[in-house]
Amino acid sequence: MSAKNVKTLRAAHESWNKRDFAGVIGNVAEGFAYTDHGRNITLNTRAKFREWTEGWAKAFSDGRITNPQYIDAGDIVVAQVHRRRHQRRTIGVTEADRSQDVSALLRNLPL
Repeated sequence: MSAKNVKTLRAAHESWNKRDFAGVIGNVAEGFAYTDHGRNITLNTRAKFREWTEGWAKAFSDGRITNPQYIDAGDIVVAQVHRRRHQRRTIGVTEADRSQDVSALLRNLPL
């Protein structure tokens, strides 16, 4: 079962990179909860989670999950990913570019 979970999480990351949001949430279990600790919000429906992933794609239109490494821990899969994103926005009359490289250690969505 755990090898299947790694494959499922990898497919969700690949779907996000393609902006295939139906694919991102396609294998998420009903009744799951995903917590964004940085923003102190918990998403507990597929619709809310999809909206959240689409929001990230809008904010960082060229954002990508790269160099994923998956740790198979039985019923849990841990993904260590590198996220590269670039944001262009207007501050007053000046346009600003914001690039950010983030390494994250994420536990999987319940599958």
